[in-house]
Amino acid sequence: MRKNQEYLDQYIDLYTGLLRQSTVFNSSEKSFGTYQADQIVKSIADNSFFEAGHRIELAGNKVVGSSEDLQEIVAEEINRIVGDPELKKIFDKVDKAIGANVELRSFKTLIEKENPLLVELRDYEKFRKDVWLGYLIELKSDLQEICEFYEAQKDGLKKIFDEAKKEVSIWQELVTTFNSRFYVPFEVSLSNQEDVILKEDGANLEFAYSDRKQESVSCERNALLNTISKGEQRAFYILQVLFEIESRRSKAASCLIVFDDIADSFDYKNKYAIIEYIKDLHESSDFNILILTHNFDFYRTVASRLYLSRRHAVLMGAKDDDGIVQLLRGQYVNDAFEHLSGRISEEKVFVTLIPFLRNLVQYSGQEDSDDFLTLTKCLHLKDGSGAILAEDVVQIWRNRFGRYQTEKFEFGQEPVIDMIFRLADAIVLEGDAVDEIVLENKVTLAIAVRLKAEDFMIASIEDLDLDQIASVQTAGLLKQYKDCPAYDPEAGKILNKVSLMTPENIHLNAFMYEPLIDMSVRHLTDLYDEAKTLGA
Repeated sequence: MRKNQEYLDQYIDLYTGLLRQSTVFNSSEKSFGTYQADQIVKSIADNSFFEAGHRIELAGNKVVGSSEDLQEIVAEEINRIVGDPELKKIFDKVDKAIGANVELRSFKTLIEKENPLLVELRDYEKFRKDVWLGYLIELKSDLQEICEFYEAQKDGLKKIFDEAKKEVSIWQELVTTFNSRFYVPFEVSLSNQEDVILKEDGANLEFAYSDRKQESVSCERNALLNTISKGEQRAFYILQVLFEIESRRSKAASCLIVFDDIADSFDYKNKYAIIEYIKDLHESSDFNILILTHNFDFYRTVASRLYLSRRHAVLMGAKDDDGIVQLLRGQYVNDAFEHLSGRISEEKVFVTLIPFLRNLVQYSGQEDSDDFLTLTKCLHLKDGSGAILAEDVVQIWRNRFGRYQTEKFEFGQEPVIDMIFRLADAIVLEGDAVDEIVLENKVTLAIAVRLKAEDFMIASIEDLDLDQIASVQTAGLLKQYKDCPAYDPEAGKILNKVSLMTPENIHLNAFMYEPLIDMSVRHLTDLYDEAKTLGA
């Protein structure tokens, strides 16, 4: 690069020296060189200047009377200068250097025709300005028309932009709200507010990334997305969606928005942030919203935060292998246990609430009590499990909750284990008519499946001491069964499914029921049928 500059300097120095010797050109502070002379020749090419009686007097009192004479004089001087052997030698070096650059080859062709253009390169900014002026001169009339039109419309444009700037606060508020609601390691700013409003452009977002260990730094979108987690990427995507939604708010027609599992990959903090956005849209008259989700907790939270009617606005889908076949009234929007405890005298509800009651006893610090042992024998096969009657469980309810003192239980004398199997068999017999949604069907089946699995493993394991299994009895039995001589690989497959599909503990918190609510009841009926074949 430095060598090329030296060649260019040598060329210009020699060129200006030759100009000083010329009778036509000069290289003073206001240089009159070959380029300027060429422009004069072009401007008087039609001879009208001379036909009007004008003449041109050159240095040395030499008078020019026609365009042809001037062209001849200028051409001779140019040929003398650019044909100088030393100048030509330096030009060839510059020409060769330019030709080595692919992007400059078109320029090389030009300077081969117009050697003096090299002189203009010393002041590159001026040269660039002259080139642009050359283009603009060709469009002079069009440019004048555009400028006149702009001047005529300038006041109107100013009013439009002033109005647009007033609306910028709406977009800035979106960004500010996003930054305050979402817990992500970046802050967002909007750089093209007016264009978003005036041109309906997409939002041009700028990002400043920061974490606890460093100050915030600006970063590009792609670099940011490669740095943050999937949940944080989804938060960024949500922001883009929100700008798209906001751009439609001002249009007259109402808009339908479908959110499909929008809370996937979010942690709890950011899940509640998107629920707040949905609430904002729900309260607007401009949008109709359809929310689809597999997440039971998200389903319940949206329904409660938006005060949706279970009868009209909250639905749960029943599906088979072909997809959703029925939309049913939404359930379990509020506390599932409150809903179930008012129906405790129903057989399947009674069974469903046994683990709930067992947890209450446990959380009361009475894990060593007779009540806790009785309830445990209903959920896991132990010595004396078959002798526990429904009335024994009813008495625990009555001892702990006064509200059940007068409750009538028609099934009090039936052994609990027999009741569980009887109800599970009845659910299976319902076939396609079985209710896909209700929790009591699934909990009853889950308990029955585990009891069948435990019954088989207890019978298969020699010298078994159940008292040696401290906790999580089903899992402990499965471990011992896999190591025992009677292990059957086919039975092992069924038992593995039991371990995966039925919860070892059904917890007090309604949220922990989510796996059962989301699971198809048909999966559990099929698993129950398989569990019944164990040992057959």
